[in-house]
Amino acid sequence: MKLVTLSTIVLIALTVVVAGCGNSEESSKASSGNSMASVERQIEQGIMKQLNATLKVSCPAGISDKKGAKFQCVAQNKTTQLLAVNVTRADAKGNVRWKMNATNTNYIEEDIRAGALKNSKSTLAILCPDVVALQAGAMFKCQAMDDKDQIYPVTVTLKNASGRVTWAFDE
Repeated sequence: MKLVTLSTIVLIALTVVVAGCGNSEESSKASSGNSMASVERQIEQGIMKQLNATLKVSCPAGISDKKGAKFQCVAQNKTTQLLAVNVTRADAKGNVRWKMNATNTNYIEEDIRAGALKNSKSTLAILCPDVVALQAGAMFKCQAMDDKDQIYPVTVTLKNASGRVTWAFDE
């Protein structure tokens, strides 16, 4: 395996267009009772189902039980990024509709790995936050590690809310 040098990596930058990412939206049935804990579990299960990611969801207390009540919860991933979850009460029984504009980053990790292999003939292990908000202009960091445990920071920029990104190894 050819070693990746920092000068080789700095030159790598690609744009990715992804299908299948975007808004996560779901109607959820109350599992037990009408509590916020039940709503949080509903959303966490929906995120796992749609994005294959485990996020901790927190919702505010004191929200009306009336149909149509709107409120915002927060989902937090392992990297402590906070993601907004917009929630609407579907009925007074605890059922909700929720929407989170986020994506799983597996496709970005794969693109960085493929780009590094194509441009430097080296295989890198890539680690990005598991889920990120889809917001045009937002940036986040990933890490690439070679077989000698050398770590190379990677900056990823979301070009639009559909999941198109550019990325580059930091200098």
